[in-house]
Amino acid sequence: MYKWNGTRWNKIYGKANDVAIGSDGTMWHLGANREAGGHGVWRMKSGSKKWQKIPGSGVRIACGADGNAWLVNKQKNIYQYTGKGWAKITGQGTDVAVGHDGTAWVVGTNVEGGGFGIYKRQGSGWRKVPGSGVRISVDPRGNAWTVNKNNQIYSHDGKRWKRETGGAKDIGIGGQGSVWVIGTNKEGGGFGIYMRAVTISSSWQRINGAARDIAVDGSGLAWVANADDYIFRHNGKRWTRFPGRAKDVGVSPDGQAWVVGTNAEGGGYGIYRWQGAPGATAARWQKVPGSAVRIAVGPGTGAAWVVNKQQRIFQYVNNSRWKLLPGRATDIGVGANGQMWVIGTNAEAGGYGVYRWTGKRYTKIPGSAVRISVDKDGNAWVANKAHQIYYYNGSRWLRQPGGARDIGCGAEGTHWVIGLNKVGRGGNGIYRKSTGAATTTWATNTQHSLNWKKDVKWSMSFRAGKEITLFGDSTMAWSTGQFKCTDRLVLQDDGDLVASCGGKTTWKMGTGKSGPTRTEVAVTSGE
Repeated sequence: MYKWNGTRWNKIYGKANDVAIGSDGTMWHLGANREAGGHGVWRMKSGSKKWQKIPGSGVRIACGADGNAWLVNKQKNIYQYTGKGWAKITGQGTDVAVGHDGTAWVVGTNVEGGGFGIYKRQGSGWRKVPGSGVRISVDPRGNAWTVNKNNQIYSHDGKRWKRETGGAKDIGIGGQGSVWVIGTNKEGGGFGIYMRAVTISSSWQRINGAARDIAVDGSGLAWVANADDYIFRHNGKRWTRFPGRAKDVGVSPDGQAWVVGTNAEGGGYGIYRWQGAPGATAARWQKVPGSAVRIAVGPGTGAAWVVNKQQRIFQYVNNSRWKLLPGRATDIGVGANGQMWVIGTNAEAGGYGVYRWTGKRYTKIPGSAVRISVDKDGNAWVANKAHQIYYYNGSRWLRQPGGARDIGCGAEGTHWVIGLNKVGRGGNGIYRKSTGAATTTWATNTQHSLNWKKDVKWSMSFRAGKEITLFGDSTMAWSTGQFKCTDRLVLQDDGDLVASCGGKTTWKMGTGKSGPTRTEVAVTSGE
């Protein structure tokens, strides 16, 4: 076995008939040891250097973002690993794949033109998708890529199959979307290996500046406190310093900022609320009775939540007083929908236990972390003590690229983190992505993003009748009229939208600038 480190192949001890790796770094392989269902199953957890034998056997294996495997054995039965054992899944298959979002696909057993029928997991069953193949993988959006018996490569956009260039014997897709294939050209160890980078991505974008703590408002604009406790707000292009100093900062979806100050008090440090319009510098900080060490702000007037140095949790109610809530915590986050989460005080592998507030009690969510924020849908984003970033999709944690010391989620889908690289005396580097967890591929400007929604079409139309249209449940941009090809849209840090085809820029558009047809631009949405 070999693993690519970005520049060369490193040999991994052991022999394998098939291999899979999850977004969390967990590796699985089917070994050379023959067993009843095919070949023995082995796992190497992220950070480990040893293979662990897992009971069971198969002929094809895949791994989800949660680090658990799916396999097909030689009897064509399908199994999913639960963390404790194998659960048999209905149906049969000859190959299986799982996407970064948890979507499972199989190549079935019914013979068709290109190999065998293709099926997508739906509820507790499988839905037949027109088409056929012999090998399958799934991209970060849950869409399948297949290789058929003629070595042709196809990608599914949620509605139809598209023929891709080249030929392959097998295919695999990384959690960030890069596509790898085993080609058809014979070489010493078998066949040639090829990789194609993704055309539309959701990577972290470096923002000038440095900080220690971060929060994000409903427009996707970040507030930070740096290593010197100075307070700054990003206006979409640059940082503006605000008066005062802070140990932590929180901001509501409508832009109301709160801070934990630097004046020591019984529960930590004094609490302050910005008086004035969001972003107005000719205003002041108003002292609010109470003290804390961590703060988060939800929707509504005066909707702050805090954790003090005694690890007690309080909610500011009726815009007038603090209400003590049950439990204890080390960090707290509140989403734009009012959903509150906390990092508890019970030590676990990644930091401390994670809990979701129901309004009356806490629900323990498997996993652990040290910093938390909550997105617009009420789902948690965390950074653990190893600085790994995870997103909770409602049923499982999905590993996100990069590393972070703190994290903030905007009400419109933007995410910001304080990275690991030290920058001057201000703290660590600041990063942003205008995309949610595998949901947004394009933003109209640095504050507002268009989210993919099922059966909803977003279009950017030009008066001359030319149009570029982005369809929900798809990663592809289609162009018509004079634009022969637009296969990538990139939003730059200065707010310019850049379109390209095959790596070459075709047009640019920015605030106050004409569109690609030199005519007025309107952004619309509709069913």
